[in-house]
Amino acid sequence: MDEMIRDVTPRDVTPAELCDAVATDLLDAMGWPENRNPTRRTLDAEPVTDQSPLAAVAGIPDANLDAEFVGQVVAVAIAVVARTANPSAAREWLVLVDDLVGAVARNRSDTDGAIRYRGSVFGTAMAAVASEQPTADEWVEALAVRALTLTNETATPHGRESVGGDVEPIVTAFTTALATLTQSGDGTDPNHGALATVDQFLHEIVDQGAIDHEPGLYPLCRIYGQTVAGLVETADDPASAEDVLAPVMRLVEQTATRYEDSPAAVLFGNVFGSMFGAVAGAASTADAMATWVEEIDASAREAATSLQHDEERTEQLHVAIVSAVGWAFDHGCPDDRFGPWLEGVGERLCQSATQAAFVDEHGADAWRRRLDSELRSFAMGCYVDDPAAFLKGVYADIVVAGTVKGHPVPEIDACVAAVYESIEGASEDGHLRTDEPVVGTFSLAVDRLPTGNPRATADHSYLLGQAFRAVGGEDLETAVFDGGCPPDEAQE
Repeated sequence: MDEMIRDVTPRDVTPAELCDAVATDLLDAMGWPENRNPTRRTLDAEPVTDQSPLAAVAGIPDANLDAEFVGQVVAVAIAVVARTANPSAAREWLVLVDDLVGAVARNRSDTDGAIRYRGSVFGTAMAAVASEQPTADEWVEALAVRALTLTNETATPHGRESVGGDVEPIVTAFTTALATLTQSGDGTDPNHGALATVDQFLHEIVDQGAIDHEPGLYPLCRIYGQTVAGLVETADDPASAEDVLAPVMRLVEQTATRYEDSPAAVLFGNVFGSMFGAVAGAASTADAMATWVEEIDASAREAATSLQHDEERTEQLHVAIVSAVGWAFDHGCPDDRFGPWLEGVGERLCQSATQAAFVDEHGADAWRRRLDSELRSFAMGCYVDDPAAFLKGVYADIVVAGTVKGHPVPEIDACVAAVYESIEGASEDGHLRTDEPVVGTFSLAVDRLPTGNPRATADHSYLLGQAFRAVGGEDLETAVFDGGCPPDEAQE
């Protein structure tokens, strides 16, 4: 280690100056620009025991060459090379840079960690090049393509599990670039032009199906999710979650504009599911996790308003709910965090399911006014001692009448959910008997509601069960769903 002569943190040199110095030494060792096709054999650097060639050139041990620093060095070197060569002319130079970075990675970590290290280096370089050289899109693309090439070359061999499956280091590269560009660091707005450049190349790679064996939606959602995880871990204050997430949400919204409503709903659902899951695996406190979950949920509801049809809004919510658990494991949620995360996500999504995700604001206000009137009748009028008659009236007035009049099924479901939630708090002393006709009437309603959607029917059944448990106890709920009421009696 005596050969490591450069102090990693010299007091009279700033980090930027150190990057410039190492980049200059690297280019000199490569013989650039005289040698346009450098290789390891032509690299002018004295070997150092147990250290990589880049460590020898830099005079810094591999253990101290973190990915952010090396990425900045690569970006500085690219700025010099770009003055006299385009990426195609400097292809061999970039291949050697990748080779040198790989040697550092192997000295720092195991196989999976080394692959991710290389992704972090490329991502940092992509962000720096996109920010400092707005016209250097071709170099951002060259770095992305190099990360993609490495991804396909290091795809997981058969029978071996690898971090990130067959999508590393391309996922880490884009995640690092997007997260870096989203955080300005000095309190100013993010560089939206640089963000758009990186995001454009992400979509080009995904749309081309260039990542081996992976459908386009998976890597895209994984990258957006991991970007959020990176923001969660580096944000100074969870209270600023809305501002921190805004640039990423803008990219997601722009992506969705390329699709019709139904595909956009699936995209939104999976992206938000991935974000929910990523928060589970991010290093943060329980309180911070709850704050981030709440903000992602708010963004999901806001995104739903851009969809034209209630069915697509419902689809988005359900996809997010179903996919969130899978994404939590995909993003590496620790066992001890899964319970609190699931409770927080479940609570937020359930609230959305009975509020804005199902009903537009105008329709929701109309239903609330109508329900308030019904509930006042229950509390003060003839129904006060007869919850059975009240439930029967609600069914006739809302479910049957709403269906006949052609109200959208999600709107009816939201209305029914609100009624039953209110009943739960208003009928503590009311009880229904299992032999009353209204019980069978509601039992048949589950099958009669013409949703054409088994999942929606199941949701409606759940809401009915919650209502019956509230006003009649578990015996009544069992009678309804186990067929304890004769159909003839139910139709009386």
